[in-house]
Amino acid sequence: MKCIMDFGKVSSLFTLQNLVMLRIANLLNLRIFNKYKKLFRFTIDFPLILIFLISITPKFILKLFAVLAVLVWKKNKLININKIMSK
Repeated sequence: MKCIMDFGKVSSLFTLQNLVMLRIANLLNLRIFNKYKKLFRFTIDFPLILIFLISITPKFILKLFAVLAVLVWKKNKLININKIMSK
């Protein structure tokens, strides 16, 4: 039982980013939250209220944030590459 409960923590499967992606894919929603909320505390290190908020946030808002995060990350990556190349 301990092995099963620690799997989410050890594998880093339930990071904040992955929880958002699960919500975008509709694999985390209010119905699923209510069904498994007693088990979340054993496998996810985030507060239950945060998981609840992710589960009720509209998917289109999370998609927008995900796209913006990727754009910012790519921009920062390009800036770093340019810095390296200019040296």
